[in-house]
Amino acid sequence: MKTISKASFLSLMKPRGLMLDIQYQPPQTLVFPGTPDLCHSWDMPSSPKNVARFVTSLFDATEETTGFYLYPRVGAWAAGYSLQTFQTRAVFIACGMNPNDDDVIYATVDEMDAIETLFAISLIFGGTVDDDVFAIPSHGKMLLYADHHEAVHPAFSCADLMNRYVPQISAG
Repeated sequence: MKTISKASFLSLMKPRGLMLDIQYQPPQTLVFPGTPDLCHSWDMPSSPKNVARFVTSLFDATEETTGFYLYPRVGAWAAGYSLQTFQTRAVFIACGMNPNDDDVIYATVDEMDAIETLFAISLIFGGTVDDDVFAIPSHGKMLLYADHHEAVHPAFSCADLMNRYVPQISAG
């Protein structure tokens, strides 16, 4: 795993249509502005035992073969309850990382356990908007938004991907 700045990440994703939503200030939400109807939402499973399986299915269905980015809201890596902060920091330490509170994390598909764990921690323990994170496959055609309201909101750059993705998750 490695870190990159938010500015570098946004430059990399701009040709794919992914950018910050300027509707709300300061802009912290990633969107595909030309495709507002290409989104979905799922509540987190009610049983904690099913969360890991749910998160894995979300990532597996993205059709990504290279890697993922985790884009935090401002300060998300240090935000939240002490248990959330402790668990997030433990994952980073286990991966030999010490990111700044605002760094974007990049991991190859070989490192997915850490990415999925960080995403799940945000989903389970997120209590405010500061705890939200976005997972973006390297192909940049979609994103997974872990919302502090215990929900995941995928957004897509094209209807074709959404029409393949949503039924896979909804059926599972």
